[in-house]
Amino acid sequence: MGYHLIILCFLGCLITFLVLNLLYKQTNSYKNTIKNVQKFIDGVPNHLYLVNTGSTYARYAYDFSIFEGVGGFNFAIQPQTLAYDYKILSQYKTHLEKGCVVLITLCLFSFCVDDYPDDSSNTKYYYFLNNKFINGYSSIKNFLRLNFPLTENLNLVKRIFFDVESENLDNDHNTIDNAIMTSNFRIENWCKEFGIPNMKSYFMNETLNKKMEISRGNLKRIITLCNTRGWKPVIVIPPVANCMKQLICPEIIQRYLYDNLQDMSDSIILDYFKRDTFDDYRLYCNCDFLNATGRSKFMTQLSEDLKRLKLLQ
Repeated sequence: MGYHLIILCFLGCLITFLVLNLLYKQTNSYKNTIKNVQKFIDGVPNHLYLVNTGSTYARYAYDFSIFEGVGGFNFAIQPQTLAYDYKILSQYKTHLEKGCVVLITLCLFSFCVDDYPDDSSNTKYYYFLNNKFINGYSSIKNFLRLNFPLTENLNLVKRIFFDVESENLDNDHNTIDNAIMTSNFRIENWCKEFGIPNMKSYFMNETLNKKMEISRGNLKRIITLCNTRGWKPVIVIPPVANCMKQLICPEIIQRYLYDNLQDMSDSIILDYFKRDTFDDYRLYCNCDFLNATGRSKFMTQLSEDLKRLKLLQ
């Protein structure tokens, strides 16, 4: 009797989990994670002449549809390190034509992250990246991630009942209050993530210094790969709203970002972070993710700059 009861309890738990997993796959929470990698699942096109790397900022910034007759692709994923930028370019290198312009996209804290300790930031690559490139790859995790996403985090069950909004890369209805709120939210999270006391004064420790050294090495590897393959690397620093920039002391911006580019003097750098033409919060979904209007303005300026540099016709 006890044996049968154990089996019945096990089957009941299993059926409950399978139902919950199925219900979770219907949520915006799950669908948003798939949107992040759907372009890779659909397949990266061949004959590419204009691509970008990068993390969240890059994912929202680029729209190559304005370049008629030029094969373009956005390789950015949210979030993504320079290490994975290199891995993705390595996997899809045969899709890029000789002379392809590679926009290596950096944000303020790109050099502060060498790899993500949270394994969920690695498992999103199970959908498309060769297992030799994935940190901590496991065939078991691969099976569970693709088929039973709840196994990654059982707390996601709450999204069945309290879902998030569907991701919208084109949100043109920002407000100054939202821009200020999200600016403060970003600052708070960055301080926690990088162990920075505050953004009002410069701070450095051995951990951050080591991460920056590793990240500089990864950037150099990307540039070397570009040069070896006959591509044209261009470092791009995307803009953010002025309400965010005002919360970060200039020395942090200089030391965390620009000082790490001192060895890249031979590289082309397009810096939109300092351009006040992109200060307006209405160009963003929040304080730093470009919306449809901001993306259009950014791409128009980028097109002009690439043509001025004779990188595009």
